Amino acid sequence: MLHSNDNFAIPVALASFLLAVSCTPNAERSPAEQELSPVEVRLEKPTALGEAGVNYFSVSGKLESDRTANMSSRVMGNVARVFVREGNKVKQGDLLVQIHSDDLTAQRDRLDASMAEARAAQANAKLFHDRFQALLVQGSASPSEYDQVKLQLDLANARLDQVQHSRRELTVMIAESQVRSPFDGAVTRVYAEVGNLATPGMPLVVVESTDELVLRVEVPESEISNIDRKQSVLIQLQHSKDTVRGTVDQINPSSGLSGSQYDVEILPDRKAPIVHTWKAGMFANAQIRKVRCDTSLASSLERIVVPRSALV
Repeated sequence: MLHSNDNFAIPVALASFLLAVSCTPNAERSPAEQELSPVEVRLEKPTALGEAGVNYFSVSGKLESDRTANMSSRVMGNVARVFVREGNKVKQGDLLVQIHSDDLTAQRDRLDASMAEARAAQANAKLFHDRFQALLVQGSASPSEYDQVKLQLDLANARLDQVQHSRRELTVMIAESQVRSPFDGAVTRVYAEVGNLATPGMPLVVVESTDELVLRVEVPESEISNIDRKQSVLIQLQHSKDTVRGTVDQINPSSGLSGSQYDVEILPDRKAPIVHTWKAGMFANAQIRKVRCDTSLASSLERIVVPRSALV
């Protein structure tokens, strides 16, 4: 009988021990037992801007003005006055730089005097022509006399035309001594200084349009076939992380001057209010979806991930 009671006591003692362990408070459990907890598991695809992927790629570039004009004078002369500074807003036709044109003005005055003389000579020749023409009809003048008078009128007309043509050319030269803005925008560079000699083709002022910015990026030859014009892209400023949509506007078909890199222009969406705060010279990233990617390979990017906090 004693042997049977001993066999029965062992299971009872084991059950009591297990019950006690299951009811032990967390504070009395070991650290390893307390850290065991359910872990979140989810399915993700890579979508973060700037990460490499199979179905998209990222490039970097700089925002620039869509129109830039290096203004210069077509006449040689000393700079008489500079009307703008860097950062000034200008309208189309605003005067930027004035070149000394005193000699041109003197020539214009001389041409004005010559034009007055030519007009007087032409009027006098016309008067003689009309008089001899009437005498020829009456038979009081010979044809040879009339021809001489008509020749004088033709010479007077030619002289007047020559002076008028020279006057128009001089007017154009005087106008070109005044450097004016070709469009609305902002002055970004001023090279001209009063007293300096300005020569034709030498930049004096740089004007950039502020109406629209363009993001210029370089796309490697390995990706240029994966992009099309009018394609939608995602643009993100590097310093502020502001993100807007954009559209591929131009793709340079040649990389001859950029070393296997193709110049691409992307227009930010002007309807986005944040775009109006962007400035030329800012750097930005562009995320471009490949238009000819392998969808089966792209789908293989799906992967099971767990939070970093779950890692031991």
